[in-house]
Amino acid sequence: MLTLGQAAKETGVSKTAISRAIKSGRLSASKNEQGDYQIDPAELFRVYPVMGERNSDAKQDATPKDYSVLQGNSDVLRELLRQVEGERDDLRRRLDNAEAAREREADEREKAAAELRRLTLLITHEQQAPKAEPEQARPVPPAAPPKFLGASVKVWATIALASFMAVVWMWWNSR
Repeated sequence: MLTLGQAAKETGVSKTAISRAIKSGRLSASKNEQGDYQIDPAELFRVYPVMGERNSDAKQDATPKDYSVLQGNSDVLRELLRQVEGERDDLRRRLDNAEAAREREADEREKAAAELRRLTLLITHEQQAPKAEPEQARPVPPAAPPKFLGASVKVWATIALASFMAVVWMWWNSR
């Protein structure tokens, strides 16, 4: 942390100017127990450049300006950016295709469910329809017992049973 005087020496600006910058809020600083400002160097140099940097034009001229390396780096970065954009576009396209397929499958499931409901209603309606018809039909009067050649059914049943027993008896005795 720097005091007001140290900050003025580092930046080449007067203490009053730094004090006004603190009071206006352009520069943040805290006060210690004695009431002196304590200024963070990073905060100070954010607002005011270092005094040594103002006269550093001679140092900048001495630095060789080799832009070919920067141009090469820039070209590599542009190529990487094109690759990343291509991959991004491919992923977006795949996502769109997957979403469209999901929507088609959902529509197909809805259609299948509707068809299943329709067929279920059709089956249940057919099962209910025969029950409804006899209730609507006129009652049929009970039929009279059939008579064969003037005899009742009991007589003919007795004759048939006797004939059957005679056949069984003959078969049993022939063994």
